[in-house]
Parts: sequence; structure tokens; C-alpha cells
Amino acid sequence: MCRLFGHVGTTHTTVSQVLGQDNDAFTALSGRHKDGWGLVGLERNGITRRGDTFAARDSLDYEAAARTLSSSGLLMHYRLASPGTPVIQENLHPFEATITGVGPVAFAHNGHVFDVPALRGLVAQHSDAPLRGTTDSESYAQLVFALMQQMGPERALSTAASMVQDVTDVVALNAILLTPTHLHALQWVEPTPRGDGFPSAPNPDLFAMRMRRSGGGVTVTSNEWEPTTLDWDEMPDRRVLSCERTA
Repeated sequence: MCRLFGHVGTTHTTVSQVLGQDNDAFTALSGRHKDGWGLVGLERNGITRRGDTFAARDSLDYEAAARTLSSSGLLMHYRLASPGTPVIQENLHPFEATITGVGPVAFAHNGHVFDVPALRGLVAQHSDAPLRGTTDSESYAQLVFALMQQMGPERALSTAASMVQDVTDVVALNAILLTPTHLHALQWVEPTPRGDGFPSAPNPDLFAMRMRRSGGGVTVTSNEWEPTTLDWDEMPDRRVLSCERTA
């Protein structure tokens, strides 16, 4: 299980500015989701990236990155490694690609896939891109990126999730896809997930996502923290939320 944060808006901003008085509460999630963090700011001409394999709250670089990495499109991930998956730089999200006709894109996932060989077999039918790491999430990302060569990002994200669900049981396929023009977010949660490989069956309630619209843009996050304001809404399940960025 991991935690996600995405934001698109009308002006350049930082994670700390977007979260405001909730910044400490969100950062505290990295006490549990402790196996590294990654943060990108995405512009039409490229991606700026920060991250390391420490818990965000313990990282010397995290506080500075959350305060200073400024963009109108931000995507951040706190990692809790799936059982048996190493804590290495290559396994950090977000995953990145450059898509013809779209430009630079970034993807982060929260969830778990049980049959990774089946997932990789599915991806191999659509992409021959090499893997940089060992996570199921990177294979999911590669499938989304491959489908984006044939269809729009919103449809690619929903189609990829359906295809993965067809070949393997999952805990969740929650994802945020950031492009030069949009943020696309998907909550996809299995209501009764398998528990093999885990100390106990994962709680599907911990995979719910929420979103907030404000004058400055749209923010999407994982749950497990309590906002100080009431302007957050629950995300619908198995539907892609697409938000245009205007800066």
C-alpha cells in the first residue's frame, strides 16, 4: 500500500503550499508508507524529479522538495513496498515516459497485483520497453503508456485497469496520470481482496481517494489522514476523474 498526491492548477505552486495547514498530517503518513518517496513537477518541456528511499518524514531532501519544487502539475508518491519487493531507487514512483503527440507524462500507483507474471505477459503484448525496477506498478505504468499510443490518456488509464483486472486478482489499481494538459485520477478498489502474502487481508477502506476543487486548481490524494477543512469529496470508484491544467 502507498499514498498518492496529485495537483494541477492555474499557477505554479508547491506541495507544501497546496496542502497548507494539512502538510504535516499528510507527511506523517510516511511513517507507515516508509519505503521511499518520489515527487515530480511536469511541464510541457520536461519533468523535474526528486526522491529517495527514506521515509519522507526522515528524508533530508523531502522537506526542501515539498517547499521548493514548483509547478502547475505535481505528482507525489509515498511507497510501502509490496511483500518481497526491494526498497531501491529503481522502484520509486512516479514512472515517466514521453508519448508521441502528448509529451512527457508521469504515473503513480497505489495497490497490489497478485499474479505479476500474468501482468507482465499482458504488458509484453503491447510494449517492449525495458523495466528499470521490479514492481508490478511499473508494469501497470508501461501498459498505460503503451495504450496512450493508440487512445487518449483517460481511456488508456481505464482500459489498462480493466485489462489488468482480467488477468489477475488485485487489491487496488488506484492511479494518477499526469500529462502536460491534464491530471487523470482513478480509484479502483477490490471490495473483498485476497490476503495471501500479507499479515492480514488488506482493508479496502484504506484505498479510498478524495479530491478537492479550489480557485487554484484540483488536488487528489489517498486517504488515511484527516483534513482540517470540509471541502474534500470522495472519489467515485472505477471512474476516471480528468482535470485540465490551465498553466
